[in-house]
Amino acid sequence: MTQDPERRAFDREGLAGRVAPFAAAAAGAVLVGFIGIETADPAWLATGAITTAATIVLALTVPWRSLPRWVEVTPPLLYMLAVVAIRHASGGASSGFSPVFLVPILWLALFGTRPQLAAGIAVLTAALVVPIVIVGEPHYPFVEWRRVILLVLVGATLGLIVQELVRQAQQATARALAQARELAEQRDVTEAIFRSALDAIVSIDWSGTVVSANAAADTLFHRTDLVGRDVFDALVPPNQMARLREGFARLLTDHVPTGRESRFDAELQRGDGRVLPVEISLARTEGPGGLRIHAFVRDTTAQRAAEQSRTDHLDDLDRLLIVTRDVSRAGVDGRRAVCLAARDLSGADFVLLFTIGPVGERLVVAGSSTDQSAQADVTLDPDRSVTAQVLRTGTAVFSPDLATDTRVDTATALQLGAAAAYWQPVTRDDVPIGVLVAYWRQPLATLPERAATLLGLFAEQAATVLERSDLLARLEDLARTDALTGAANRRALDEALEIALADARRSGRPVSLTMLDLDHFKRYNDTHGHQAGDLMLRATAAAWIHELRPGDVLARYGGEEFLAVLRACDVAGAVVVADRMRAVVPGPQTASAGTATWDGTETVASLIARADVALYQAKDAGRDRTISSEARDVQATKVDPEPRP
Repeated sequence: MTQDPERRAFDREGLAGRVAPFAAAAAGAVLVGFIGIETADPAWLATGAITTAATIVLALTVPWRSLPRWVEVTPPLLYMLAVVAIRHASGGASSGFSPVFLVPILWLALFGTRPQLAAGIAVLTAALVVPIVIVGEPHYPFVEWRRVILLVLVGATLGLIVQELVRQAQQATARALAQARELAEQRDVTEAIFRSALDAIVSIDWSGTVVSANAAADTLFHRTDLVGRDVFDALVPPNQMARLREGFARLLTDHVPTGRESRFDAELQRGDGRVLPVEISLARTEGPGGLRIHAFVRDTTAQRAAEQSRTDHLDDLDRLLIVTRDVSRAGVDGRRAVCLAARDLSGADFVLLFTIGPVGERLVVAGSSTDQSAQADVTLDPDRSVTAQVLRTGTAVFSPDLATDTRVDTATALQLGAAAAYWQPVTRDDVPIGVLVAYWRQPLATLPERAATLLGLFAEQAATVLERSDLLARLEDLARTDALTGAANRRALDEALEIALADARRSGRPVSLTMLDLDHFKRYNDTHGHQAGDLMLRATAAAWIHELRPGDVLARYGGEEFLAVLRACDVAGAVVVADRMRAVVPGPQTASAGTATWDGTETVASLIARADVALYQAKDAGRDRTISSEARDVQATKVDPEPRP
């Protein structure tokens, strides 16, 4: 339970008030125990009374401040023992004293910590269970178990609920105190500013004629001829005239200005014609010179701008919160989502995300807010690339006009169609890991301040999103890869076959399968050991993948059996690929292969079955050869001119 670390349950301040209700309940329980004393066990009753008194005395006298906080659980737990004694003295389970156990539980819920409450519930359970186990019938019949369970559940639930309510009340109090302190600080600041400000003061008689104006008024309104002039003609613009004349008329008839009329916002006109937003405070006096209305006028241009800035800032934070939430749901497409969010926050035309490439020597475009990806990589040389410089220094850079900026590669700017740019580093643990570059298609005079602020705040969240996106991508890749060989697994194979057949139906291009199996692999494992066999499988899979085109897929079909999906590959081509793959099997090991080309109508299962049959034909024909299911004869029985040992 969250508590004020300086506040203790048994602190002297307010202790009597905290203890009094519980002490009254404890004393009342003892008194009830003495009712019908002729049937009670005096020794146990006395024990309960003494323990209750000791509990109250301990609570009020022990210097708890000098003891560890966990010791404060002693009084409520001691009182539970008192209730055990009084309950036993009054007849045990039939005494009706069981609900009194909730008194210390309530104390712990109100003033204790979560571990202390847990200790209280544990002692409550023991206090109810032990008599049933040790004493038993008739004072504690077996049916009492149901009451024990219910009371423990009720006590635990009540304690947790009360403790949660106390926690919420403490948090609300803390928030209220913090808000009160903040309001007090703001009030002090406002009052200090007001006292130090040179407000304009204009005094007006009952007819609205200015009778006096201070130097600040002359400065504020850019005129020195206010005295003797009608205040409405001199200072009030036409759109404010009716409202202010009506208010002035009411002020003349009322003895005291109302709250609304004593201070209000308005617009007044300077001598040069400029209209100022102002705050006006009015005071009414009557003296030898008659009725006077004193107007204290303060220019609120800066205040209104600050209020608008605060409003804009809150709006920006709301936007940032929404954008961050949406981006965090992007999954493996997080890089594009980050670019789209950065574009929306900055108001740029498009955004690119640069990260260090796989070889660690170049920055590459890792994400884009457009469907078209940039074709140019950026070198890491900070003298040749602004992006690389930002990545190295972690400092944002703005270029209002790329065409005239000597730091920028104009060819790249032309290729991207950009005229202005802002580079924002993306950092993880204070280390730059990438750069968000916002581009505008037209030059900018200055970078919008809100754009720089929002991009800076968003970049802190973007690193987490990118890390999560990379992790999801790795997990998805692992879910589609055979852990031992690095080849595709059965799930990825099924997807590849579905895509390949769909493409064949649409385009009419052939698709073939090659099923390969290492010859006598069991003998290899028995001779060299399973670890050597695993190494052979990994090396073979790597060699076979190297022989395939980018669009082809090699999957581990089972054990030492592999299946290659060959798109846009006919019967003869499949045999050539199979022979090429057999030729790169490491060491003295050989492999057999069977190929099958889709006939345009058969199912995936039928196509695989034909390749499997062809593989077994190659095995039966002596191994180390390729058989095509379309041509039942043996194909290319030896691809290596030298016989294998």
